Amino acid sequence: MKLNAAGKAKGSALERKFALYWRGVNGPTLTPEHRFHDTRKWRFDFAHVTARVAIEIEGGTWGGGRHTRGGGYEQDCEKYNEATLHGWVIFRLTGKMIEVPRLERMAEFIRGRALQFADPYTVPKERR
Repeated sequence: MKLNAAGKAKGSALERKFALYWRGVNGPTLTPEHRFHDTRKWRFDFAHVTARVAIEIEGGTWGGGRHTRGGGYEQDCEKYNEATLHGWVIFRLTGKMIEVPRLERMAEFIRGRALQFADPYTVPKERR
């Protein structure tokens, strides 16, 4: 999680909640605000770059936020489809979905996928 000049966590309240829970489940290190496209300014809220797994925190799902209105929804679809074409797996979470059992499963998925993409000569033999 990035910090602002006052040393406080940046990001939405839901992103901060996710980061707190993620640390609590000992999830693999994620890159916040990862830019994944060469020509577009698209960013993922969080990404595990080696595993090519993105986590998007979807706010405003019940209050008519940008993600649920026509134009915003369409732009999100374009972004997610392009990411998938580039080999990314994307987890989309609403605030209610940020819970320990779900994050534990996601963390395990990321660890397994990271091993698939890892250099076999740097991964201990018992983990191959």
